Amino acid sequence: MKTSKFGVGTLINIYYQAQEKKVKYVMLKDLIHPTKFGKTNKYQAIKEFIFEGNQIALTALNNYELISKIIVIRFKRTIAAIN
Repeated sequence: MKTSKFGVGTLINIYYQAQEKKVKYVMLKDLIHPTKFGKTNKYQAIKEFIFEGNQIALTALNNYELISKIIVIRFKRTIAAIN
């Protein structure tokens, strides 16, 4: 987890989903967080979004086994729902 940087949230989500645990997203009322565009210039914000997207994609790719497990779980649930 230490090396995944911006992909930590992704790593946590795919780990728990692969363990067949529910992941619940909770909106935190009145939480205000400035966007990248509010903290820096447009060029730097876009650059940071691209970098973070890359980190998240790498985290998913580096955890291929977990992603595969999630796909199998969802496939089985879909088949079970049809029957």
